[in-house]
Amino acid sequence: MEAEDTVQGFFVDLWERQLYTNINSSLKAYLTTAIRNRCLKKVESETRTQKKLVDYKYTLTEIEEEETPVPEIYPEKVLADLSIQRMQAFTLVHYEHKKYKDAALEMGISINSLKTHLKLAIKTLKEGLKSAK
Repeated sequence: MEAEDTVQGFFVDLWERQLYTNINSSLKAYLTTAIRNRCLKKVESETRTQKKLVDYKYTLTEIEEEETPVPEIYPEKVLADLSIQRMQAFTLVHYEHKKYKDAALEMGISINSLKTHLKLAIKTLKEGLKSAK
């Protein structure tokens, strides 16, 4: 079925894009080569897609198995004072070393909102460390 679809797609392109005007040699040789090349591209594309799926599944299992530990730089009480979004923003940017754009996209917020969460998280952590001493 896929082979038939590929050949039919080639003939549709041949007609719509008027590729038949470029044929200077044998029609049979042109069609054979063009369809073979299109089939090879299809196989390469499928192989790439399958590889990406396998890599994605592997990445998902790694993420599920591994929790992102928060280093013990800050006392538990200080970290408990942070809201969930501030903690997530702080973790993504400072522990996972993500760029603001990527962290904001992952959290589903704007970059400016992320910066605000980071600023407030750092302020809370500084105040918590001063009072913990």
